[in-house]
Formats: sequence, structure tokens, C-alpha cells
Amino acid sequence: MKWLAFALAILPQTASALSCLRPDVARSFTQAAEAEAVYSVVLGTFRGGADVEPPATLTVQFDGRALSDTGFDLPFAAPVSVEITCLSAWCGYAPADDVTTLAFLRWDGEGGYVLSESACPQWSFGDPNHADVARVVACMQGQSCEETP
Repeated sequence: MKWLAFALAILPQTASALSCLRPDVARSFTQAAEAEAVYSVVLGTFRGGADVEPPATLTVQFDGRALSDTGFDLPFAAPVSVEITCLSAWCGYAPADDVTTLAFLRWDGEGGYVLSESACPQWSFGDPNHADVARVVACMQGQSCEETP
């Protein structure tokens, strides 16, 4: 019996894992549309991200286009506050510089636009494929806005 207690004591502790839903642009669109906050959906690039130790907030520049009823056809450039948060040992991260990104920016009034990056990302999609961009446009136009199975 003593050997069993010893064996159990020296076994590595089980690692805890974070379980997140797979990010989906249609789910993000629906959550943004149903939120009390106002969101802008944008497609373009961020610049000025830095390696920061999360949790942190940093300001980056976004340049691209905003979504309207007819697609991503509204010029959009603005500073964006990126709020990087953590859940236990898992943290979000700033969007990569100069990578085309589909993002859902929350308008916080006087402070401007905010991108929330958590351990389970849902508000930014780096290097989105054409199908994801088309799904967001379809959601905006009131067409099918189903999550990808």
C-alpha cells in the first residue's frame, strides 16, 4: 500500500486545459449585434502592436474598411485600444502587425474603439478567408448567419 501512495505522489499533476469554442465569424457577428454596446466590423490591418506582458492595454492604429449593407466599402482608419485579458494562465494577444484582419471593434464613447482579446478569442480573425468575409457581409444583409458546423 505504501508503494501505491508513493507512486501517486510522484506522478505529474494533471495539466488543466482551457476549453474554448472554435472562433466563428457568424457567432461573433450575432453576439455583437445582440450586445448593448455598439460594434463596428472592420477589415484591414493593425499597426503598432508590441510584445506586452498581459494583462495589458495598448493602443494600435487600424487602417482598412468598415462593413456596411453593401460590404466592406467604407474607408476606416482609427486608433484602437486593445485590451488583452487573461483567464488563469491563458491570455489573449495583440493582433499581428500588417496582417489582414477581420475585427469587431466596440465603441466605448469618448475613449474610442476597443478590441477585446481574451484567452478565448472571438473578436478578431487574422488572415480571414473569403468565405468568412462573405458570411459577415451576408449576416449584415440579413441573410443566413449560421455558424460553421
